[in-house]
Amino acid sequence: MKVFIVCSGLGNTQRGYETFFASLFDVFKDEPNLELTLFKGGGARSKAEHPLWNLPSESSLAKKIGNWLGVGCPTLGRGYYVEQATFFISLIPRLVLGRPDVVYFSDFNLGQFIWHWKRLSRQRFKLLFRNGGAYPPPYPRFDHVQQITSVCFDAAIAAGESRESQTLLPSGFAIPKVLERRFTKRELRESLSLPLDRTVILTVSAVNKSQKRLDYLIEELAMLPHPRPFLAILGQRGHESIAVEELASAILGADHYFIRTVPQDVVDSYYQAADIFVLASLREGFGRVMVEALAAGLPCVVYHVEMQHISVATKVEYAQKVVSLLPWVPESGQATTRCSLAATGQQRQVAIPLFPLPDQLASVYSAQGEKANS
Repeated sequence: MKVFIVCSGLGNTQRGYETFFASLFDVFKDEPNLELTLFKGGGARSKAEHPLWNLPSESSLAKKIGNWLGVGCPTLGRGYYVEQATFFISLIPRLVLGRPDVVYFSDFNLGQFIWHWKRLSRQRFKLLFRNGGAYPPPYPRFDHVQQITSVCFDAAIAAGESRESQTLLPSGFAIPKVLERRFTKRELRESLSLPLDRTVILTVSAVNKSQKRLDYLIEELAMLPHPRPFLAILGQRGHESIAVEELASAILGADHYFIRTVPQDVVDSYYQAADIFVLASLREGFGRVMVEALAAGLPCVVYHVEMQHISVATKVEYAQKVVSLLPWVPESGQATTRCSLAATGQQRQVAIPLFPLPDQLASVYSAQGEKANS
């Protein structure tokens, strides 16, 4: 089964999409029944990993072209559409020569481009859309949809999408079963230039106002009495980031916050060094960072909206929720990660789907590949 994983942002930016596909490829690249090839926007090249030429969304040329065309994404900026369009152009020869059975993707516009090529070229591969951005139905151009939350799955069913055209399969996480701390919190804070004697609030998200609502978080922290917690913001910068930083500098002060973009493998150290994780957004596709923070033992402060309630909860019922989302996992085989919920001072078992998912994703690939070859 030949599967192309395509992600224009991988190597250019750091979002949940990129983190997921990088982890998935690392876990499944040696799967004997799958021939995986990862096409990405940048980074290292290997036998099965191929960076393709594109104009990254944050490049000045991509932004200029996006402004001229009047296209783009409200949260990711004008260059986002251009990045996917140029990446798609580079992908066309790979589709022709590689002849995949399944093309697996999360970027909606990129999927639309590939569908047009498939229609014109009459290639027979299947388009498998991972709905990481919680896009609403309909999905007429995609052969199958992986819904990663029951909220999106139920909404699609209610809108008339068939159950056969979708699979409910939450994101997997490469989280060790046992949390190992090689350094003390003080040692980590010293190495990361975090204050040693203050509460550290961590948020990991795109640095913007419109979706992640960092302006709201900053304003709320500014109303706290001194000494206020220190705010550590980790995430990809975009066209709204300057305004976020100006606000933080004006009402928090330069000594009371920082904004950094760091590699994913470094983010884990920040989770372990922080005291509280906060996410102010009201809408998330799945909320990978909440699961990562919880797995690191951080209490999570998030809004009580349906999507976040499924992703993270500080009640033991969360395990039952995850199990209800994963009907294919035998009860005896459910992997768990122990998390310390400091807000309650209790240790609880929280069920988090870990890689490798028990052949479920492989079976989705196979089902679509068989349709492509029939």
